[in-house]
Amino acid sequence: MKHLIIAVIAALCTLTTAAQNGGQYPENDNIRLEWVGKVGANYFERVVNKKACAVTVKIEYNHTFTEVVIPAHGNYNHDLGPTLLSGVRAKTIQVNCGAPDNGWIEFSLTAMPMRFVSSNATYDKVKDEVLVTFTVADVTNIDRIIIELSVDGGKNYKQLGLVWPENIQGNKTYQVRISAATIRAIK
Repeated sequence: MKHLIIAVIAALCTLTTAAQNGGQYPENDNIRLEWVGKVGANYFERVVNKKACAVTVKIEYNHTFTEVVIPAHGNYNHDLGPTLLSGVRAKTIQVNCGAPDNGWIEFSLTAMPMRFVSSNATYDKVKDEVLVTFTVADVTNIDRIIIELSVDGGKNYKQLGLVWPENIQGNKTYQVRISAATIRAIK
């Protein structure tokens, strides 16, 4: 359990945010990528058709390609699965009213620095749970803090907790209780 507690604390140190390259420039004026987030058990990213006609889009995620036809001014929610593995790339390959995009529009998760004043995780034998406690210096521009755990050296992560920070107050302490059974069940 000691190693899992350390991993939970380490997971607090790196946050991710979404970043997009392309899609807002004239040379790539056919589609735009938007972050949807987690819906149910899976994460989703949306491909938006900015054209007044249908487009065929090629999407690459985790070295797998998918082709979809998106109607005029429509969108397509692409299922990324329960674990985020890599960035997403998309480009139009056929446009019924104009030319396809010149390059890939890329959407990736980017590490976002966050300054912690303190962090701690303790195991309560009686309740069989881990209590993660941390204080963040500033949460400006951070809409959520996701607590994740990896048991394979950072290749895959399992979401264990979610905190909605209060942007008004700095140096605020947050606590998340995680069932130890949930942690042990992660393979």
